[in-house]
Amino acid sequence: MTTEVSPSPEVAVVYDPGIWIGGRREFSLAAEARARKDGFGALDLPALNSIHPLREQEQAILPDGDDWDFQKWKKPPGPDSREFEKRLMALVAEKQLAVKRPKVSYLDAFKDLHSTLGQKYKSFKLKDIDWKAVGDELIPRAAKVKDDREFGLLCYELVARLEDSHAYVGKGLIDPPAVEVPRWDPGLACLIDDRGKPVVYHVDPGKSADRAGIEI
Repeated sequence: MTTEVSPSPEVAVVYDPGIWIGGRREFSLAAEARARKDGFGALDLPALNSIHPLREQEQAILPDGDDWDFQKWKKPPGPDSREFEKRLMALVAEKQLAVKRPKVSYLDAFKDLHSTLGQKYKSFKLKDIDWKAVGDELIPRAAKVKDDREFGLLCYELVARLEDSHAYVGKGLIDPPAVEVPRWDPGLACLIDDRGKPVVYHVDPGKSADRAGIEI
């Protein structure tokens, strides 16, 4: 590889950096390369493979070795990322089954959750939330919990008191219960224009919006 350097129309200098190409994607500056002596560029490129071993979660997504080159995978990734999510969740579930459920009362577990959130969460003062008062209200109810479903619903209620859309109750040693809430679909889709007014661009035939006379 050579590079032509032209400081002016009258002068042209051919400069050979001295790149050594040993094979596919295997290149570096030769030992006696002029560029190496002049201090240009990366003298020695890092290895293609990472020196850091993949974790179990990563192995679930990239199960064909420790090479990030997708062309070397036995099963190249498809367009549907949900398949990766299913494989990852299956691995998590397998690990959780191997963990024995500790013998802790619902009351003690709930107290621990309230205490942990109280120590970890940083926005109580900003949101003017009295976390102690929340505990005084909900912890006595934990003493009356009879099963996993009641415990999960109470955990939902506690986490909701954080008033944070990023906080949620996820799967642990038990599945979080399904919450029965009323569902309503207005049957339309809209965007907000530059005046702050909704612009309806779709109405579902026969749904509430259509019956009310809403039009595109």
